[in-house]
Amino acid sequence: MTGLWQRGEIRDTAWALLFALWCVAWVTGLVAATQGAPEIVTLQGNAGLRQTVATFIPLPYGVALFAWGVTAFVPMWVLLRLRRRLDPDGQCMASIRWSLSSKGFNLAVMVLAITASLVALAGASETFQAWSRSISPEVVRFLSAWWFLLLLIASALFLIPVLMCLLNPHTLARDRLERWWRPFWPGVAASAVAIACWGVIPALAEYLLDASLDWNHAWVFIPLLALNYLVAAASDLIAFAWWFSMRRTRHAVALAARLFRWSTLRAYLGFDLALAVAMIVIAVPVLLLSIFTLYVVPQYDDWQEAGMVDMPTAYDALASTLRAMSESLDWMLPGLTVLGVYLVIARGRLLYRLVEPDLSPSADSTAR
Repeated sequence: MTGLWQRGEIRDTAWALLFALWCVAWVTGLVAATQGAPEIVTLQGNAGLRQTVATFIPLPYGVALFAWGVTAFVPMWVLLRLRRRLDPDGQCMASIRWSLSSKGFNLAVMVLAITASLVALAGASETFQAWSRSISPEVVRFLSAWWFLLLLIASALFLIPVLMCLLNPHTLARDRLERWWRPFWPGVAASAVAIACWGVIPALAEYLLDASLDWNHAWVFIPLLALNYLVAAASDLIAFAWWFSMRRTRHAVALAARLFRWSTLRAYLGFDLALAVAMIVIAVPVLLLSIFTLYVVPQYDDWQEAGMVDMPTAYDALASTLRAMSESLDWMLPGLTVLGVYLVIARGRLLYRLVEPDLSPSADSTAR
């Protein structure tokens, strides 16, 4: 059995099957929560959302669930197989595990996340609101007019010192994430390229994408999205090439050529595909719960307040949980920031290991 599990196609099939069961379980749970309540559209019967599924899908409920599971299984299986093709050696997952290997860094990130959350709570307090009203109106108008530019400058000034520590090549070369607090100086040119490629260009590309989208011609959405990704990926690789060059322009060009080879590009794409798979797994409950919150909960709540229906206990518990979650969405920002930090470290580790032979002294003397 252990030998069978070592086969990549078996593991991918098992994970895709587990994802299909995950999708079916969420639908089944939401439907079961309304069992015993009237159907949401016609206010008839006591099958709840199960009757709604039967109304819009001309299939028996069990067959509809099976079709939903197959619909989830097939694309996930294709994505997992493609990810394995792009990253057959598992370098992407190894880099993610490496980014989690430091207990000291994990503790520091946790403390910073808690501190940021406390600062956010303080900013929403009545004391801060009263203090902000006492500020000079000229200052308030200036901040209101230029807040985005100020935020961009502050982010850039904060980004470089952080990256100088987290993406220190001497740190990325270690077997574990150690001495992560030690910075290195990539050079003025590399710093400028990093600000442009990691900050300005992606923001500009995102702005142009939003400005170019015309939902009357929705067919252009996927090509524009693909173009936006290609621009961001190319900018990312160019920034890493300069970052790893150790202030040598000729070395930066050679590293860029190395990073744009297919052997390196496929690992980069495999990393992003692994992230896409994880995002899809998370997106399923987020999407289903969002639909449930927007279209089901308000309707049933109105009927319940009017005394027209008596909702099941499972529905009341679920609706209360969703309301509490919607009121605390601000807590997601520190979590997403922490996740982004780990992904930056993992991607840096992956790309550094791919170009590490070109960074050795022997390679450098050969290039000269």
